[in-house]
Amino acid sequence: MKLGFSLLSLFMKDVNEMLDIAVENGFNSVELLAEGPYRPDEMLGNKEITEVFHSYDLDIYMHAVNVDINLASLNPGIRKESVKQTKDCLDLAEEIGAIGITAHPGKIGRPEKYLRDMALEFLTESTHELVAYAEDKEAKISIENMPERFSYLGNRAYELENLTNETGCNITIDLAMSIPAKIRKVSSRFLISYITI
Repeated sequence: MKLGFSLLSLFMKDVNEMLDIAVENGFNSVELLAEGPYRPDEMLGNKEITEVFHSYDLDIYMHAVNVDINLASLNPGIRKESVKQTKDCLDLAEEIGAIGITAHPGKIGRPEKYLRDMALEFLTESTHELVAYAEDKEAKISIENMPERFSYLGNRAYELENLTNETGCNITIDLAMSIPAKIRKVSSRFLISYITI
């Protein structure tokens, strides 16, 4: 079994330093969060940084940008920009040799079922577009489960199952988001796993 960790725990450190820490501590894989200095607009085409990833014997995964991103937005402009930025992440994943990229499914600001259903349709459209974009790339798109709150999409098993059946995307299961908030508050000693299917 391979063991990896999110480089978010080392956020803002130099890429070489983060990857050195991973290797020194016996990890086999890492996940780069495409935020801050690791955003595609900062790293794409910068061979000095992107080539570093190829000099380590690590499986590289990426977490797509997620700040202000909503693949299921009812606002077409926000949805279009969210898809564009996720495509940029797929391009960066290709440059650094990542084998998978995880994205958040989006959210809806109101509890009405018809709005949630509409947002799920938009998520399916966005995901179809991303799966098609990634078709010739090594990194494949994976949509992550989300916490149990009404506003998040992808927090119900049937939503994720329908999405993967309709689009062919992969699913990332973050067990920390699968544990109800009441249980998470009980103990800070949970070992949280992250699984990409």
